[in-house]
Amino acid sequence: MTTPHIPPLPELLAPAGTPEALEAAFAAGADAVYLGGTRHNARMNAHNFDAAALREAVTHAHQRGG
Repeated sequence: MTTPHIPPLPELLAPAGTPEALEAAFAAGADAVYLGGTRHNARMNAHNFDAAALREAVTHAHQRGG
């Protein structure tokens, strides 16, 4: 008898336009987030992250296992 193939769950990717939205996305179970810096991003109307906030966001994401 063979074991049926169970496909992996899809990754949940969420937007994070602010540090608060970043935390909310992770708290809600997001596997990954997308965000932009003040100069290079696809969301010009979002709050976006300055260099210091972007470094903090990356560190936070890595601490959560990303």
